[in-house]
Amino acid sequence: MNARAIFLLYSLFLIFQSPVHCQPFSSTLFTISDGLPSNYIFNIYQDHAGYLWVGTSNGLSRFDGVDFKNYNVSHGLPSVFVDRTYEDSKGRLWIGTRSGICELRGDSCHFTPVNDGRKIAFVSGFYEDDGQLISLTNQGAYVLDHNIWNKIPLMPGFENNLINGVVKQGSNLYFNYENKIIAKRDSLNIWKVIDEKKMEGSYYNRFVQNKGGLYVSRYHGLDQIVNDQLIPIAADSLISKLIYGSFGDTDGKIWLTLGEDGILIMSGLQVAPFFSHFKVDAKFISSVFHDRDGQTWVSTDVGILRLQEASFQQFDVELSQLTSPIRNLISLDGNRFFLSLESGDGLLVDISPGENSKLDISDRIHLGDFIDQSIHHSGIYWMVSRDGQLLGLQGSTPASNEQLVRIAGLKNVRHLAISPKTDKWFISTQSVVLSRNENMLDTLKDPESGQFIRDGAELLCTSKGILIGYSYLDGAFMINHDEKIVNVSDNLNLHQMEFGVQFREDREGSIWMTKAGAGLFKYKLLNDTAIQDQQHLTDREGLPDNQINDFCFDRNNNLWVLTNQTISVFKETDKLQWIHQIIPIDQSIKPADLQYSKLIQDNDGNVWIFGSKVLLKLNQVDFNKINLPPKIVFEKISLFTKSSWTDYTDSLLGYMALPENPLIPYHENSLQIGFKGIQLANASPKRYAYRLLPATDTWTDGGKENTVSFYRLDPGQYRFEVKVQNPGLPWSEPINYDFEIDTPFWLSKWFYLMVVLSGSGILIFTFQQRIKQIRTQEQFKLKVKDLELNALKVQMNPHFIYNALNSIQSLIVQTKNDEARNYIQKFARLLRQVLQFSGKELISLQQELSSVFLYLDIEMLRMGDEIIIQREIDPDLQQDEILIPPSILQPFVENALWHGLNNKEGLKKLYLVISKSGDWLKIIISDNGIGRTKAGHINSISSDDHLSMAVASITERLKLYNQDPQVGSVSYIDLYEDGIASGTTVTILVRLFE
Repeated sequence: MNARAIFLLYSLFLIFQSPVHCQPFSSTLFTISDGLPSNYIFNIYQDHAGYLWVGTSNGLSRFDGVDFKNYNVSHGLPSVFVDRTYEDSKGRLWIGTRSGICELRGDSCHFTPVNDGRKIAFVSGFYEDDGQLISLTNQGAYVLDHNIWNKIPLMPGFENNLINGVVKQGSNLYFNYENKIIAKRDSLNIWKVIDEKKMEGSYYNRFVQNKGGLYVSRYHGLDQIVNDQLIPIAADSLISKLIYGSFGDTDGKIWLTLGEDGILIMSGLQVAPFFSHFKVDAKFISSVFHDRDGQTWVSTDVGILRLQEASFQQFDVELSQLTSPIRNLISLDGNRFFLSLESGDGLLVDISPGENSKLDISDRIHLGDFIDQSIHHSGIYWMVSRDGQLLGLQGSTPASNEQLVRIAGLKNVRHLAISPKTDKWFISTQSVVLSRNENMLDTLKDPESGQFIRDGAELLCTSKGILIGYSYLDGAFMINHDEKIVNVSDNLNLHQMEFGVQFREDREGSIWMTKAGAGLFKYKLLNDTAIQDQQHLTDREGLPDNQINDFCFDRNNNLWVLTNQTISVFKETDKLQWIHQIIPIDQSIKPADLQYSKLIQDNDGNVWIFGSKVLLKLNQVDFNKINLPPKIVFEKISLFTKSSWTDYTDSLLGYMALPENPLIPYHENSLQIGFKGIQLANASPKRYAYRLLPATDTWTDGGKENTVSFYRLDPGQYRFEVKVQNPGLPWSEPINYDFEIDTPFWLSKWFYLMVVLSGSGILIFTFQQRIKQIRTQEQFKLKVKDLELNALKVQMNPHFIYNALNSIQSLIVQTKNDEARNYIQKFARLLRQVLQFSGKELISLQQELSSVFLYLDIEMLRMGDEIIIQREIDPDLQQDEILIPPSILQPFVENALWHGLNNKEGLKKLYLVISKSGDWLKIIISDNGIGRTKAGHINSISSDDHLSMAVASITERLKLYNQDPQVGSVSYIDLYEDGIASGTTVTILVRLFE
């Protein structure tokens, strides 16, 4: 979700004669910045899966608690103005627009026309009666018959009139025609007009069912239908109000939308109406909807407003009364608190509970710097200031600064701890940890070793009197009653220079610790020298973030956690299992405010959060209402090779169009299954687990992934099961999907019988053909081996070996030892590679090129450096992965050198170009020599047919290897310049097999 305006709105006026108060809500406004297609909302509806469907002025949107998925005319909507959405008993989703009705199937909308050809400009609703689906429109009522809406007459004389609403009460149906006629149809199909007057300026009437009663809201009031009579409700209170819509929730309250005047919530209708007024910053409120998670959704012209009962009490802080932001809050006696400001001022304030709670400042004390930490001991509130002062506040209402006890001589005080068992004090400073008896402060030292703690950063004195602390320089430590220092860095996994370290003790005596980015750790004190790890809480157990800013425990030992984004509360159930709740907060509290806020527990066990601009008292949480897992649904079942299921199933389920018990062919046995956990009240990332029966009984932890793919499943019947959880909460009940992979015909019984009956006749024929095949294969293998032998002979040409050795001898005679050594090394490497590769059917392109380049280096030493060799190899080629037959390039290179270039005068060039073209490796060897005609003439005179035989052998090998008679494996192009031969280009194609 993107930027989200979260705000708490209270009415400031008492405007009704009946009792009125401001309803406390935590509110979230969803707009186009969160993914909505428009801020103008007409209608909100929740389907059986838990999705929220939102009709807007720019299309339809589906909300799963985290993301919006939008539908518009490109998906088949006949109009972008969507007034109604309804899921019928068959799971079909119907959409009423300003241009007619359509059905959503999968991700596309299908228009369903009306039989009388009238233009549907407004759909007010749908309802089902005796198995029939009926739509209510501006042209009357229609019943669905297959894929068309047929006009049905309801109230005589009003066949083509607007029907604004219908509701069933007992055996009767009540209809609202044109906002002025309210009529009843009983079980005998007898009609009776209850009311036939339209108030001036009336927009519409709305039926409301509440606690067994039937009500109708008007533009200027609310009536109850009793014995077919309209009885006004709270007429004096509502006479001046303009009511646009109404809704009855599950708690027996009626919500009335008042346009620019917000929402009026009525309760206690059976005794005496009681009103709550909720101000909304919108000009128009079209509807109110209550979802199954207990949240209220309001359709406005500025977006969707989600209302949740406030889980905190906010206190107004008059900034004009504060000289600077709040840095600490200290709970005193009763409702008294001490506020420490950044400026160094201290305020004694009264915080009285109530609907319009404020801070009453009773005294102001100048401290010099703000309070960093406080502790209550022996009736005195001891406080450590940032400038290194230790102060004691005795009593809750000091008359002057004389009642502040100051201890002189302390500098850079960081932390304070007092043992409840021995009354001994421990004070950490920037240099050492000090201990205090009744007379003086002294450096804390181990009585045996003389060791002392440097740079104490965090101290906690437990209820057992054991001190646990942390030093940036010395790590974690414990100090027992004898002041013996025990290093527990390994036990706590807490060593030097760790940041964000905090210690807390819960009401059961367990020690909790946090450090930067690591979550929460729980430990148990075994004795005064040992501590044991019990549990580690991270985001897997429900923490919204592993970076903890602060945490504390309330009077019920619930764990409250503050992160950069949220406030959460955790309750331990049993066996170290936890359930949790994220506390919705007010829009005025920005994430930046939370980063610098803290949690405290007051003397009554209540939890407060405070910061520079934040002051909240957090309410206790009813964990019995929050332990509900998300609902999980299948969203999509798809095959990898086919987009439609019509050939494999007789029916598609619901608007998701999921195939029901499909029989999938064996050759399309790979599919993907998509699912989604939905919980509108909890947007935390969901975790999924799944299994495929009978393939495995073990649940696979899929993490946050909500799709799973299965490849090449064996024939048989399968059941896919999936479940979901919010981190740290119980798993949902699994849902399942059944499908079958069809058995191929060759595994069927009739095929086995056919094979047995025809086998005896085929066996003889197969035996004869096999003998022929073996002979052909042996001949083919012999031919390939012969060609490979010829290739080896080409590379091991005696003339080449003789000339190479002769060149080496010449270099040695000329005492060119370095050149001779280099020549010998390259010659030896070439021979080794030729022998190594000759026994292989395929080698890598990299290996083949290595041999060719070695050969060129050797020949260049013989021929001199008069030949320019240019190489152009596609850099995207994976040379070590491309496989080709060995020894296919050297004959062509040798041919270019000795027949094309050796007899040429002037500049000599040889080009080698290698690239990939589709499934083929393309190799081009080109020279600017004398051409094939002249070279052939010289060759005939010298009777040197070695290379021609080698080239022919390579060409035959490539034909056999490529297995494609349509493609020439080797081709030649004679180059000419002004009619004179100027070289030859050879193109070699090698097929690339997988």
